[in-house]
Amino acid sequence: MKPKPTPIAEGKNDTIQVDPALVPEAANDGYWLWDIPSGRLTCGARAAAILGYGLTEMVAGQSGLEQSVHPDDRDGVKAILAAIRRGDRALFELEHRLRHRDGRWVWVLDRGKVTECDAAGRAVRVAGTLTDITARKQTEDALRESNDRYDELVRRIPLGVYTLRRRADGAAGFERASERFCQMLGLDEKDVLRDAESVHGCIHPDDRASLDEAERRAAQTLAPLRWEGRCVAGGEARWLRIESAPTVLPDGDSMWNGVISDITARRQAEEALRASEDQFRSVFLNAPVGIFHSVWEGRMLAANPALAKLLGYSSPDELVAATSDMTTQIYVDPEIRPQIMGDLRRADGWVHYDGVLWRRKDGRIITVDVTGRKVLDENGSFAYLEGFIQDITERKQTEEELLKSEEKYRFITENVGDVVWTLDPETLRFTSVSPSVRGLRGFTPEEVMAEPMDAALTAEDSRQARAVLAQRVGELRAGKVMPELVEVRELEQPCKDGSWVWTEVTTTIRLNEKTGRPEVLGLTRDITTRRAAEGALKRLADRDPLTGILNQRAFHAAATQRIAALGGAHAALIFMDLDGFKEINDRYGHATGDRALATFAQVLGDAFRESDIVGRVGGDEFAVLAVSREVVSDEALMARLRAELRQVGVSGELPCEIAASSGVAWWDASMGTADFPELIGVADARMYEAKRAKKAAAAKGRQTG
Repeated sequence: MKPKPTPIAEGKNDTIQVDPALVPEAANDGYWLWDIPSGRLTCGARAAAILGYGLTEMVAGQSGLEQSVHPDDRDGVKAILAAIRRGDRALFELEHRLRHRDGRWVWVLDRGKVTECDAAGRAVRVAGTLTDITARKQTEDALRESNDRYDELVRRIPLGVYTLRRRADGAAGFERASERFCQMLGLDEKDVLRDAESVHGCIHPDDRASLDEAERRAAQTLAPLRWEGRCVAGGEARWLRIESAPTVLPDGDSMWNGVISDITARRQAEEALRASEDQFRSVFLNAPVGIFHSVWEGRMLAANPALAKLLGYSSPDELVAATSDMTTQIYVDPEIRPQIMGDLRRADGWVHYDGVLWRRKDGRIITVDVTGRKVLDENGSFAYLEGFIQDITERKQTEEELLKSEEKYRFITENVGDVVWTLDPETLRFTSVSPSVRGLRGFTPEEVMAEPMDAALTAEDSRQARAVLAQRVGELRAGKVMPELVEVRELEQPCKDGSWVWTEVTTTIRLNEKTGRPEVLGLTRDITTRRAAEGALKRLADRDPLTGILNQRAFHAAATQRIAALGGAHAALIFMDLDGFKEINDRYGHATGDRALATFAQVLGDAFRESDIVGRVGGDEFAVLAVSREVVSDEALMARLRAELRQVGVSGELPCEIAASSGVAWWDASMGTADFPELIGVADARMYEAKRAKKAAAAKGRQTG
């Protein structure tokens, strides 16, 4: 149907007289009139103002209007105008951009209607309105950018993100599930969005009840949901943490926005920590230095025998029971511990404090080194303070006398085990060395002073010492006022017999009062025993406490390192599992079972070379990495072990025989270290094949018999 003409006439002063029905009442809308035969376009005051013009300025032809349209929108506008001229359209509504008088682009909603046609039905006049929608478009763009940033964030973070709508009638459905959310659960997004129960189907059967209960409580109370449990995806159980918070909607529904995170590594670490508690307890009780745990306020939680002895108590229990406030009961100066705790609060790791005065049970004052750290719980909150204490009373007394002596403390330096020395930082030559250097390094003082400083250090330590000394001397020469700075470092130094000794070197640099030249004062003490204790602690952490051989973590690390250094050699990974170990425990008791495990570990050590790596990698599972120039048969590889096991059976050391099933996998240079886990899997699978073959043969023998 052709549009019915509507009278529109021009008025005075170039304004347009229009039918009031066509003039919008909204203050933000402006109207325009297009006379097609003349091409004349006339705008009302508001339409002109949208583009930055006055009323009398906004009169233009069609071509001028088209040129003011944004290039990206021009084809669409032209197409609509052409359709109107042909009579194919009577109404239109279009969003596009027009150039403002100041050069910027303005978004408009352009709506028009043919108001007059000629006898042939072609449009003669078109009237319409312009609405400035720039602000709306900017808001839409900002919203789009915000959504894009949110989507990118969801893709990048290592968390699964979801939105669950729980209706008032109790039904629930997912409205959003991120890609990582679906990956963690081993599901397709479409399955999650179609059926919320598909997610619950992934939860481990043993944990489903706890999740149902957590969701029920959260739905009733509209409190945040916090849950940890296992899911099963791809046949593998993984630990997850679900966190979600609700928003109540006007219709009574609730929208739950949440995240899931994979906490498997954390859970495994917790299990490993629990497994190592007995081993840590052994180290704690037998360490040669004092160890304690305390709360932040100063109450002692635990102490080892070395600390109890150091402070004059008969037992750790007596010390712990007697110490409710370390600040006032143990620290001589009650202001020191708050200062130490302030430093610990700011520190991320271990912090060392030298020369702290402590009070023993009998009132005697001792000087100790305190090495401490704050231990945090899984939420990042303070759990307890851990400290290592060493009595340095004699050393501190020596150092104080050293600083007071006018003659470089000759008497003291000849009567203590620590080496006292002075060094010229400009010539890097020792100017004095106490006789105790002979006991520490085997050199006489004269031999040390005849060599430069570099001869007493490793190349790297020498480089660092030169740099520090050059800086300190420069500051002294420049007249910079510095507090007396004492530096303590642990260094490895050469001995006359070619060996090396670990030392703790305490130094300070200052101007000699008599000569005015820079001078380094130093004290060197032997820390071989302490380093050995630290090494023993590390070895304990790598050893299985029952058998004394490498534990699983240490075996994997040592085997991977050995494989990386093999070059052209071969290596056999032997995976073994004791046969009938459960029956041994059930029949003879766990004590005999433990003896069987320890005996088997000893046999492994005897049967293989010292260069081979032996470890206990499970309850009754053991592994050996044996290096060989060439691949040999499994029988040849295991012959020595089988002979040793037969000898154990003959000796009667145990009330039962020990036998093991084994699987062997070979590694060569064509494989990388990354293939080591796969190598373990191959050896493990072959071991189980051997075990099944043994059981089948035994069953067949029973049937034949």
